[in-house]
Amino acid sequence: MKNCEERAKVLSLKLDAENRYNRELVECLRRWLVFSVAVHSPDGSVKHKQMVEERLREAREATARVLA
Repeated sequence: MKNCEERAKVLSLKLDAENRYNRELVECLRRWLVFSVAVHSPDGSVKHKQMVEERLREAREATARVLA
């Protein structure tokens, strides 16, 4: 019985790690989508350019978290 409990705990930890990875992956993809929309909706202003640069930075950081 103890062996079953230990195995269940290990599987639970693996599932938690997998869920965390999947959430980070979804967040990464969402950040790239937001960046893509921003890039394809230009208004030519400096503020827009800064916003696009910020979205690109966020997307890159999210990607780095997924790949870590």
